[in-house]
Amino acid sequence: MINDGKKFNILYLHNESIMGGAEISLLNLVKGLNKKLFIPHFICSKEGPFIDELEKIKITPDFVQFPGIRWPNPVQIYNTVRNLIDIIKKRQINLIHSNQPRSNLFGAIAAKIKNVPIVWHERCLERGSWHSFNLGNEC
Repeated sequence: MINDGKKFNILYLHNESIMGGAEISLLNLVKGLNKKLFIPHFICSKEGPFIDELEKIKITPDFVQFPGIRWPNPVQIYNTVRNLIDIIKKRQINLIHSNQPRSNLFGAIAAKIKNVPIVWHERCLERGSWHSFNLGNEC
């Protein structure tokens, strides 16, 4: 990364509102960023304890719904990707860090369209299942 005095904007995608191990790990990662070089931005799906913790470290997230993908709804998929693209453009995002399976899919589509690199981070997998296909689980 060449630093010409501009800060590097990182967009974190996280579609969970509870506080668990994945959320604590993500918050610790963000708290450890060099604030002289990086600006963290967040997209979350709903209010909850995780959002409260973000606000304690002076981060106000944008909100976007990440619909289920087991029975895809083209309108919901389009709206989610469109909202992500708008935020990527508005915040001048340089890198996307997607934190869970469902947000990975939508983040990847928006990243490809906007030509922004993306890091996929799987934090919510259990043996034998991928939760983004399990309608009963928020991951």
